[in-house]
Amino acid sequence: MIGKRLKEFAKNKYGTVSAFAEACSMTQPQMSAYTSDAKSPSIDVLLRFLQAGCDINWLLSGKGEMIYPSSYNQSEVSLTDDEILQIRELLKERGSKNVAG
Repeated sequence: MIGKRLKEFAKNKYGTVSAFAEACSMTQPQMSAYTSDAKSPSIDVLLRFLQAGCDINWLLSGKGEMIYPSSYNQSEVSLTDDEILQIRELLKERGSKNVAG
């Protein structure tokens, strides 16, 4: 389900998945692994998505807004320890094998 939302976000904000991959400093094959749900994103990858403007809560749960507030300075993204724990828990709930410890 994350892959479908990633594609939706990419097309909405960047026009193409390729442009979104570039904004995340990823190759097209790397991004394809996430958009096809072949691979679950690690916390580091989720942080890249956040830096590119994707709201992580929406990405993982489908709730809220897809685009992180534009007033947010995306070049200075930093997560609190509580936010990192929440992301880890969401990933564990989804059975992710890529949760960075």
